[in-house]
Amino acid sequence: MVDMLSQQLNCEIFPVHRLDTTTTGLMIFAKTEKSAAILSADIASHNFDKSYLAICHGCVDKTGEMRDFLYHDRIKNKSFVVD
Repeated sequence: MVDMLSQQLNCEIFPVHRLDTTTTGLMIFAKTEKSAAILSADIASHNFDKSYLAICHGCVDKTGEMRDFLYHDRIKNKSFVVD
């Protein structure tokens, strides 16, 4: 992936982090070493917000917003929805 992005963007690419490995496995890359360090520090210090967008196919009966709090169990390395 790094080689492919590097060729397409014609610059050096720095892998930063893989988010949500148990679900989508979204990868974060940086175009500079400095920005990779800043992003890594933000992730490590939990100063990093994630937002999710769901795209539905077909008819959805209701409109609105769903918000849940997640708890990360470090022993099981899993996240759970909590009240």
